[in-house]
Amino acid sequence: MSDFHPDFLAAAARAQWTGSLPDLWYALKVEAWQQRGRWAHRILPRGALVAVRVLTQGPNLMRRELRIARRGLGTPEGWAEECRVFLAAFQASGWYVAPSPPAADTQESRWIERYAGEVERGKVPCDGCGVPVAHSVLWGTARCESCARNAGRAEAAAIQQQNAP
Repeated sequence: MSDFHPDFLAAAARAQWTGSLPDLWYALKVEAWQQRGRWAHRILPRGALVAVRVLTQGPNLMRRELRIARRGLGTPEGWAEECRVFLAAFQASGWYVAPSPPAADTQESRWIERYAGEVERGKVPCDGCGVPVAHSVLWGTARCESCARNAGRAEAAAIQQQNAP
């Protein structure tokens, strides 16, 4: 009996991966960048599919999307642990969880990378009032809508006063 998963054995040789996870991550990132928009993927000996693509449209333009999938249904705890191993090896632990299409006999999870310095929505308090900011903060000051409006008005008034005769 083979030690390899049937999905691994059924995959084309080019789609099989037996190397280390960090080397896999590097190879998939390079391939995904070269074929922007299409999935670069490999099947691992125990049957896990790891795929990466560079998103080419929409609000996540030029971010990478990571997909990990496996045929068969194990325990949710086992699947979560397997995903944690991949995310740690790929240094992708802070990525957004993306929706995955439901499948009857497959476990699948997807993540979309964050920009450098980006913080998840609702996780940063407003610098003015402390209310969680409803948008992603990429740079600058974290402000809620009300504090941003008030700051803009104050800045406009200061400019008008400075330019007054």
